[in-house]
Amino acid sequence: MNLKWHWFAGIAAVFVYVCAVIIGGLLYPGYSHISQDISQLTSTNSPIRELMNIFFFYNFLVAFFGCGLFRLSKNKFSRIGACSVILIGVLGFIIGWFPINTRGTEITDTGIVHLTIVSIISVLTVING
Repeated sequence: MNLKWHWFAGIAAVFVYVCAVIIGGLLYPGYSHISQDISQLTSTNSPIRELMNIFFFYNFLVAFFGCGLFRLSKNKFSRIGACSVILIGVLGFIIGWFPINTRGTEITDTGIVHLTIVSIISVLTVING
């Protein structure tokens, strides 16, 4: 069973995420990595929102990596863990259509969906940790 592309996807996902956050923060005028959440890079009024579509690619890589974990799984618990990694990628992909509201603007239903999905991703991430 050749899983090298799945492992490569996992490594690439980390690289893509870190680069997107650092470069996005540098290109977003007034953005602060310390006081603003990463979702603000993709917010409704973000001047770099289109550039941040790189997160779609990141989430595809996460889901693909999770598929490799699933193929390698030998018991129920490792399959559950692999499925949750896949779910993190899928939910991350979906969240792209539900941008958070830019700071200082009124929260909308789209922003609420964003926060709900982020909450689920956060719980799944902690469980997998």
